[in-house]
Amino acid sequence: DRVPDFAYSYYDGTVEVRYWQAERLDSGNHQSGEEGDDETADGTVFTHVRYHSGAWQYKTTDGVWHYFSSGDQAVAYYMRHTELTQEITTAVKDWGYDPTQSGGTPNTSGGQGQVALTVAVVYPDGTVSPSEGDMYSSSTTIFNYWSGRDIGIIVPINNSDYTVSRITVTDGARDNNINANVWYSWDSITWEKTTNAAGSQWYDETEIWNSSMGTSPMVNGALSNITWSAKNTAKLVLIYLEPVHRETNLQVQWVDDTAGGTLISRQEVVVEEGVTFLTNETGLQQSSPVQAGTITLDDNAYIVNSSGVEQTFNKDITTIPDVAPQYTSGLYQY
Repeated sequence: DRVPDFAYSYYDGTVEVRYWQAERLDSGNHQSGEEGDDETADGTVFTHVRYHSGAWQYKTTDGVWHYFSSGDQAVAYYMRHTELTQEITTAVKDWGYDPTQSGGTPNTSGGQGQVALTVAVVYPDGTVSPSEGDMYSSSTTIFNYWSGRDIGIIVPINNSDYTVSRITVTDGARDNNINANVWYSWDSITWEKTTNAAGSQWYDETEIWNSSMGTSPMVNGALSNITWSAKNTAKLVLIYLEPVHRETNLQVQWVDDTAGGTLISRQEVVVEEGVTFLTNETGLQQSSPVQAGTITLDDNAYIVNSSGVEQTFNKDITTIPDVAPQYTSGLYQY
């Protein structure tokens, strides 16, 4: 028998959840249903259970069978698959409130206030989706705060269009209503940033995971000690994406005209089959003319990618990841 892949929970409405993993917890780390009790970092992950030679056993991910001890607890954990990011599915362990609901979020914190978690993706050229101005309304969740609360577990799931290359976390703070215990649809968040040599800003991020670690992409707030410091603070999780190569992807290149067209950077844009930059309805969209040959790329030019997102293009070379040092100086401009 298998545990159900789908289940339902209730938090501010009925929520569909999906099986994540099972863990064996010892007698000192039992999982309860109380708010704030999270034992996911204290157990041993297992994949199978059997009754063998008169005793119950569990098989760990390395294929070894172990005996359950007296007082052990076996728990199946489920996660919510969210639409915080359109490009990939993002699974989260905790679920909270939509900040855009009328009248503000429910006042259920017992006077301790609430905090915000925002999730966004970063394309290879440093373009963020959703844009910063749209993050609060479209990719933010509000949670009740208590001292030491961590951000939970966030698992971005690779798909046929994108793989995850790295994950970072940035701190932020609510701009207004800083003494309130609930959040409102008109609220906003300012994120901590750094300024590079050219005067451009980027998020003051801390890397939590990258693909060279050899593990599945995940942020575990308990294991990494990523906690909110006070009510009305915020955390931004940036998920860096790499497009899966296809012959139908569109190619974007940044070149140095002062060095004979030397390649500065390149990225692929995942689009629906048959889409080109010159396709009338689904190709490059901007006010300036679009035709074969040389064009002027507007600052707000975009193309609708395979996820239905209006993907823009980064014209600030100094903020494109991994470009050569000379191109981060600000001396080279579009």
